[in-house]
Amino acid sequence: MNMQIDFNVTQRDPKDRSGGLQHQPRPVGAEAQDRDKWRAAVNKGAKQSDEEEQNQQISRSHHYCLFTLPEDVSINGEAECFLSFIYDENTTQNGHLPCKSYKFIGNCGIDAVYNRYTAVCSKCSPTCDYKGCSDIRLSHGNVTGQYSLTIGGSTVPVRCDMDIDGGGWIVIQRRLDGSVNFYRGWSDYKNGFGSPSGEYWLGLENLHTLTSEEGYMLRIDMEYNDQSYYALYSGFTIASESDNYRMGFSTFLKGNTGDSLGWHNGQPFTTYDQDHDDNVFSYGNPNCAIAFYGAWWYAGCHSSNLNGHFGNTTYGKGINWSSITGFHSSLSKVEMKIKKNR
Repeated sequence: MNMQIDFNVTQRDPKDRSGGLQHQPRPVGAEAQDRDKWRAAVNKGAKQSDEEEQNQQISRSHHYCLFTLPEDVSINGEAECFLSFIYDENTTQNGHLPCKSYKFIGNCGIDAVYNRYTAVCSKCSPTCDYKGCSDIRLSHGNVTGQYSLTIGGSTVPVRCDMDIDGGGWIVIQRRLDGSVNFYRGWSDYKNGFGSPSGEYWLGLENLHTLTSEEGYMLRIDMEYNDQSYYALYSGFTIASESDNYRMGFSTFLKGNTGDSLGWHNGQPFTTYDQDHDDNVFSYGNPNCAIAFYGAWWYAGCHSSNLNGHFGNTTYGKGINWSSITGFHSSLSKVEMKIKKNR
């Protein structure tokens, strides 16, 4: 049974963030016992006086909307209605409501949002900095797509994979159709290029910033001849530019393909204009990036070349994962993605 809410409020345009509501909402027929029950459901045990609750409501210049919990996310077995703050009116994820998540009155506080999937409060709020796709997943749910993370003090658009292996993956590289040129120099690979909505590279500096703070797993999802493959690694790190963005990982955890990254573990990054590889065999050029039309943590030279030339079947120049493609074929799709170690 849904609780009835008395809207003793003056509604404002949801796109007008300039002010709050003039009157406070309350449950209809709010006798002491019913009011306590309503607060208990909303606050999950948090206790606030009427004065404290009112001060919080008045101090926040947000707007309200009516939200009904879905049946599978209910309290005491019943879906109930609550009055809650809209913080993102630019989405239609909830269908008829222009809201994505909600900040509850007197419940989540200024630094958390209500997770409509789990019926609990989770950080962060829109004013918080999302550090990873796992943070976004807590607030926005299992919706794969483009979001913004705060990395090294900057807002960076990323693609979050919320579907694979528990979700919360930051996609750091994506190859789909060859629409973006990956044969690029040091500056582009340092700063990133492309778009998270299509093919892109997140950037080595961003990767260094992320992986220097906490331990990460690396997952590589690949497609070849209409078959899907993956490889999972723990302890993935990228060193600073002073160490040429050297890549490392701890363990090849599992996958349905062989480990074609192992030879590159501990190697610095090489582009056509900065040669840091160990190539002594030449292959037509002492720079592996030039010899194999890519940019990678080359050794001397590669067993994988995921930034290689899309669709190229010339020896070693395609998007190679040698245990799948060998060196005379190319993956049709690949995504590299990272998530904090479990």
